[in-house]
Amino acid sequence: MSVTDDDTILRARLEALVKEADAADAKVAAARRRMQAAQKLLEEEQIRVADLEKVALVARKKTSSSTDSTPHIDTSSSTYEETVVAGLHLQAASVLNIRLLVNIVLDSTSTDYASWRDLMLMALTRYALADHVESDDALPDDPGWKRMDSVVLTWLSNSISSELKRMVRERGHTARHLWLAIESQFLGNREQRTLHLDLAFRSFTQGDLSVNDYCHKYKAMADDLADLGAPVEDRLLCINILRGLHPRLQQVGMVIRHHDPFPNFLKLRDELVLEEIHMENAAPAAPTAFYTTTTPSQPPAPKQQQPSTSSGRPPSGGGQSKNKNKGRGNGNSDNNGGGKSATGGGNRGASSGNTTVAPTAAPPPAATGPPQWPTYGNL
Repeated sequence: MSVTDDDTILRARLEALVKEADAADAKVAAARRRMQAAQKLLEEEQIRVADLEKVALVARKKTSSSTDSTPHIDTSSSTYEETVVAGLHLQAASVLNIRLLVNIVLDSTSTDYASWRDLMLMALTRYALADHVESDDALPDDPGWKRMDSVVLTWLSNSISSELKRMVRERGHTARHLWLAIESQFLGNREQRTLHLDLAFRSFTQGDLSVNDYCHKYKAMADDLADLGAPVEDRLLCINILRGLHPRLQQVGMVIRHHDPFPNFLKLRDELVLEEIHMENAAPAAPTAFYTTTTPSQPPAPKQQQPSTSSGRPPSGGGQSKNKNKGRGNGNSDNNGGGKSATGGGNRGASSGNTTVAPTAAPPPAATGPPQWPTYGNL
């Protein structure tokens, strides 16, 4: 084997060793990274265990203090409350869309201010932040307080319209200032608003409204008066509802007025709704039938048979003739144009004497019972 071959072999071995060393270094680096990640997880787990132990210790002390008959002051309660509040504030900071909790977007012409305020106060109380809008005690030097006040400001700003935001937003103020500005926008001029609303409350009537809508509007006016500082008692609300009922419900209203004890709002509404349903489902009265009795018409009188002679000729005088014109003078009547002879002769001419008129038969008497049809002989 030559020297050149030996150098090639050694160079190949050195390259292989270098590659193995690099691979080993990479494995060591990966192992080091895994160890650091595990150490970090271990530290976090230790912190979590320490917090759980702290909470468990507080719970044990609280339980032991409740079972102990000797009264003493539990100094750990404030620490426990602070821990709970800190956890709630951490959750509140992670709420990015307040409209998931307050589904009403308030604008300058909205009539849902009371509902919006109730929902917002509910959300703030849930995360222990209600004092930021209800209390005037601000802590501008506390970084934690300022951080949570900015969260409340964000919630308030995202739950009102852009127009209303421009009207009430003032840079540099706290959530309490924004809350009072929104309240003034809807509850300003309290005395004037209260006067007009009280007048509408005392003169409102049902009209064409259903009982449910009528009671709902009355309750909404009572709530608005309470927001303006003029709360309405439940009994006064029920009395005004009974006063403005539709005339068709006045009777049941008179009965309810004599209830003892007097019903509250919910009971009154239920009774009125039940009466309305009963009136709507009541069967209408059957129509009155009028009967008339009619007397059957009389049958026509039969034609009177003309008397005949044995020879079959009409009697002298030409029988009964119908003359429209009667002549004067010598007593003779001219039958030229006087019509046809009743005997059927059809001859025109003058009669030898005065016209002889056959006597007419008297009409048959009216039947008092069922009609009797006459019988005839051979015609």
